Amino acid sequence: MFLLPRPIQAAISTVPAIRRHIFPVFFSTANMNCGSDEVVHGVSAANNSALGTKTSNSKVEAEQTLNSVSIPKRGYSSSNRRRLKVDLRLNSRMEDSAAGSEDCGSSSLPTQFGKKKKKKRLPAPARVKRSKSSERFPKSLVNANDCLLDLEPFDICQLEETRSDSLQCPDNVERLTETPSTELLRPGMVLLKHYITHDSQVEIVKTCRELGLGRGGFYRPGFQDGAKLRLYMMCLGLNWDPETRGYNKRRPIDNVEALHIPDVFKVLVGKAIEDAHEVIRTDGNQSNVEDLLPGMTPDICIVNFYAANGRLGLHQDRDESRESIDRGLPVVSISIGDSAEFLYGDTRNVNEAKRVMLESGDVLIFGGKSRHVFHGVASIIPDSAPTTLVKETGLRQGRLNLTFRQY
Repeated sequence: MFLLPRPIQAAISTVPAIRRHIFPVFFSTANMNCGSDEVVHGVSAANNSALGTKTSNSKVEAEQTLNSVSIPKRGYSSSNRRRLKVDLRLNSRMEDSAAGSEDCGSSSLPTQFGKKKKKKRLPAPARVKRSKSSERFPKSLVNANDCLLDLEPFDICQLEETRSDSLQCPDNVERLTETPSTELLRPGMVLLKHYITHDSQVEIVKTCRELGLGRGGFYRPGFQDGAKLRLYMMCLGLNWDPETRGYNKRRPIDNVEALHIPDVFKVLVGKAIEDAHEVIRTDGNQSNVEDLLPGMTPDICIVNFYAANGRLGLHQDRDESRESIDRGLPVVSISIGDSAEFLYGDTRNVNEAKRVMLESGDVLIFGGKSRHVFHGVASIIPDSAPTTLVKETGLRQGRLNLTFRQY
């Protein structure tokens, strides 16, 4: 009597399609001298033995038996017999794999032919609801680390414990005053030396400190690539964004509206322009001063604080409106604190630029034909601020610079 190995019989018994087509060949009465009941009983017993015994050496046994199985030659070509033998060997290995996977508590094979195993979908990540203010932030400034901008409050004056015993200048200390002077640097560019009095400088420092510590105050601007400017900035009137080089009512880093320009600052700017007109009439022998240096009413004030290592490369101020630039409306720059080496010229070449020292209380005005002049700060001179100013205000080492313009 011809009997198939038990693992193969178990594999065949579990697949109805194979049982219908293979049983008539291998379990016919001509090849097997037994009835159908005996065949079914034998297959069932083999099935139970193969699937029920976890520790049997069915794989080795099946490999040895498959090599000795005689495939009936009747009705089968040599290639079909080889293919059938390979298929039976494969079914045996699949049966061993299924039995082994049951030891782990799950099966890696499909439970029914023709059906794909459904993949478990991972839960979607939770969506973070962004606030209205953060939705207005530019993508270049809102990142995972939030490290492009330094929004920590910055105090332009030293902390109280690091100041001198008294911020007020003692009565026995003489307040040094410099004699004001003027200089016409080039057409439309006027320097008013020591123009702002000591008391006015003190009031400017106190006002800027009060505004700078509140909402919309000083911060260190940065760029998308992580670079940061070597200064702290506060915008009044309109906010200037160094990333987009444009003006807005609110600054994009925190959606805070720009603070108003104090009226005392506007009065100071207007008086400085009038005195610059007088310099042009006297030193330049010009009567049409408005053509050389137009007047303006400032609606923008950018307050910068340069530390001891502060720098600002040569650049042009061309971010205002086309009308303002075409008319040559001037830029008024006020210096408080440490002195700065100021550069200016017709090109961006540092070697070709002219240099002038801007000291505490100086006012520089450039407009008209000089409106597009390249300018920058080469260096800050440490500990060059007036001693009385530092004692009365506690101003940090560095330069406080206010630039006014009309949009």
